[in-house]
Amino acid sequence: MKPNDTYGQFNGPAEVRLVRTLPGPIERIWDYLTDPEKCARWFAGGPMEPKVGGKMTLQFPHKHLAPDAVPPDQFKAVHETAFEMTLKVLRWEPPRVLSYARGACGR
Repeated sequence: MKPNDTYGQFNGPAEVRLVRTLPGPIERIWDYLTDPEKCARWFAGGPMEPKVGGKMTLQFPHKHLAPDAVPPDQFKAVHETAFEMTLKVLRWEPPRVLSYARGACGR
């Protein structure tokens, strides 16, 4: 294993695979991946249709993550509101598998 493999793997020009071992029972981990309020505490919140083919939106509120940061000009607009990314749920197998992608549903 290469040193950076512990953080993630680049499987192709448009794919990064991150694998993490998280503490706690699998049901709690699933909640923190799929409940928008819980997910917002550690990554990004936003609505999710809990099914294969469902639409989800990740909202990255930068001002909450780095309130004292002065963003570059091109990112000032999303610093105050949030950067949003629309995705499509590719796999939904509670409580073990959640997969989603951006390019699958447009922008």
